Order: sequence, then structure tokens, then C-alpha cells
Amino acid sequence: MNTRLFVALALPLLFIAPGLPEPRLSADQDETLNTAEGTQGPAVLSTIAFTSTRDNHGASWAVPPIVGGEIYFIDYMDDGTFSAPRRMTANTYTDIFPALSPDGKGKVVFDSNRRRTPSEPVNTSDLFLMNHDATELQFLTRGGSPTWSPPGPHGKASKNIAFHASASGTGLPINTFPGAATEDSDIFTVNVDDLLENGAVPRNLTVDRVATVDDDPNWSPDGGSIIFTSYVPTPSSTLTSSEIYIMNADGTGQPQQLTKDGIEKRGAAWSPDGLRILFACRSGAPAANAPTVASFEICVMDAVANSPITQLTLNNISELTPTWSPDGQLIVFHRVPSNQLWVMPADGSAPPAQLTAAFSSGFNLLATSWSVIAVGKRAR
Repeated sequence: MNTRLFVALALPLLFIAPGLPEPRLSADQDETLNTAEGTQGPAVLSTIAFTSTRDNHGASWAVPPIVGGEIYFIDYMDDGTFSAPRRMTANTYTDIFPALSPDGKGKVVFDSNRRRTPSEPVNTSDLFLMNHDATELQFLTRGGSPTWSPPGPHGKASKNIAFHASASGTGLPINTFPGAATEDSDIFTVNVDDLLENGAVPRNLTVDRVATVDDDPNWSPDGGSIIFTSYVPTPSSTLTSSEIYIMNADGTGQPQQLTKDGIEKRGAAWSPDGLRILFACRSGAPAANAPTVASFEICVMDAVANSPITQLTLNNISELTPTWSPDGQLIVFHRVPSNQLWVMPADGSAPPAQLTAAFSSGFNLLATSWSVIAVGKRAR
């Protein structure tokens, strides 16, 4: 993924966000019994997957620092608290942009540079699959910014992923951002089982879009559509006029442009009910260290072309990688330059609350997935 950018932070042992909606415990989630006291402890409702360099900060091999990024989980509990983070990957590679499968089966697909050659940029990405307990790691294909298709009927597993990748297969990252797209980046889909078992070739859905960088795909909850961002790259600049497009997930028809205001947009994400789209938009006041460049804010719109855009945050602090909670009530994102994860009500009815505190050095960022893990042990 390209400019989903990044931040630095650390996590408290337990956090409750003031002013946030009261969580509900769904019927299919267990509660934790504290046998020592004979009382019930908080139950896990859902899990945030994010990237952190907190355990690799300052390592000689982690240059730039994001190279030390690993996958971490934070659980959201039924009493409104968030658990301590737990580390899922541990190596000397860059593991970023995790996506939890929405079927509750706890599959994680993520970007990693562990297969790049010495001649390739350090932010060259391939996609890998693992279980939610970090077992059964498997290489999938070259690409980045993965998103899962929704689960099938009657509890069937999510089978497909969409991602961006070089159309030629030889393109290299267009800039130095983590998981950056290539200059010939297109949107691809593939059935994960077919890929692993039969060597299926991913299908290019935007092959006819010449001279554009297509990235940041996100699959609709009903499975019928994929949104993505697209722009014509400008040499020697990381600023773009990236807009949001929608296309049929089966590749039929032509993509349609949803936004047309010329304001850069990143990381578009469907709401769980499929009615709204959340994204980062470069419409904030310039930061002090970049007085001529607008900052990114958290924005939302109805999932209809040319719908009015509502800005949920209003400041001169860039806020990026916004992600919905599974019930659509909350949003998690990372904030620059405070280098923290924040959480807020999805309707903007309360100001953002800091989810992570600077108890340690390093980045804690890119909370690109918030989902339910209905199998195995979650909170630890």
C-alpha cells in the first residue's frame, strides 16, 4: 500500500475510551472466568490488527525504523476497554498492513518484504497468509494492501483477496512509503485456496486503466464491489490528486469515479453496512513543519457518486488509515506527528480519544483491520 503513511507510539496495559458507545456482547462470544476470584472477566468482542516497531526500536538492522515493523493485535473488550498489545510476528523483516478475515476464522494476510532481493527497495512487498496465532505462515504472491472478500453463506469462509500489484510484474515501489504501489500498479483478485493449491494466477481487474496508479482496494460487505484509489503519478512528488473509484468485484463493466474534487484521498474503507465510505482526505490545515501542504483528516461519505464529504476531524494534524469497528460504531486511526493510535465514535459525536500512550519508543501504526476472531484463544 502506498501513502497510508505512519506514526510512532506505544500502548497502555488497559485503556477505556471516555465518551465512546457502550459495547454489546454478541451471543457467539465467550466470557472469561477469573477462577481465582470466581468472577467473570471482560470478554473479547473484536480485535484490532496493526503494525508496531516497539520491540525493534533502535535495532541496528531496522533502518529506516519502519523496517522493524511487526504485526500486533489489540482486543476490544465488552466492558469498553482495550487489552494490552500482543506480538504476532518476530523477525528481522518488515511485516505491515495486516488484514483479518471477516469470517471469524482468524486468517491474516499481510505485506512483508522478506522475499525481496538485495537489489530491490526495502519497501518492496509480497503477501503472506498466517493463522491468528501466527502459525502456518505461507507465501501468496507479490503485491500489497490486501483486503478480504466477505464470508460466504451459512458461515462459509472468506475465500478471495484483492490487492494492488505491478501489472508488468517487474515494477518497483513508486516512493519510499511502506508498501508503496508501483508506477504500473493495478488491482488484482485471487482465490487464496486456488493460489496455494493449484498455483492460480491473480486476475487483473484494472488492466485497461492506462497510466494510472490503482491501489488501496477494499471489498464491499455484500461482495459485489471493490473500491480503490487511483491517480496519475507526478514525477518527483508524493502529493497526488488521488480519487475514489468503484468497480464490480467480478471485473465486469468499467470502474466508476465516486469523488471528483481533486483532493487527495487514501485508504478508502466500506462501513460494515455497506452504506458509507471512510477515508483519509488531504483537507486539513497545513502542519507547522509543512506550511504549504494540507494535512490529512478523517472523512466519510455515502457510497454514492459525488456524495457530500463529511470531515470528522478538523485540525492541522495528519490522521490516516481509518478503520471501522465490526459494528460500525467506532473508528481507529493513527495520528501524525504524535505517533499514536486514536479511537473515536464513527458519527463524530465525541472527540478522538488516545488509544496508545508513549510508554515505550517506536512506531505503533497502520491499524488496517478490526474484526472478530471467533476461533481459538484471543485475549491474552
